[in-house]
Amino acid sequence: MFPIIRSGYWYLSSKTDPRWNCSGTASSLCFSAGMPPEAQKALEEKKKELGDPPADLEWGGMKD
Repeated sequence: MFPIIRSGYWYLSSKTDPRWNCSGTASSLCFSAGMPPEAQKALEEKKKELGDPPADLEWGGMKD
């Protein structure tokens, strides 16, 4: 069975450091393929701004 790829919403979340919390839309969201490019870009920007991510940073999303 092929994974279903749809647009949707992604988020980055940390309980210990809320400066890392952000969200956005993704043109294609397939959880088996990993983090969508839009979320990866946001993560890289946060790393440049804040340094290493906190240990509890997680990402997730919801398909439209």
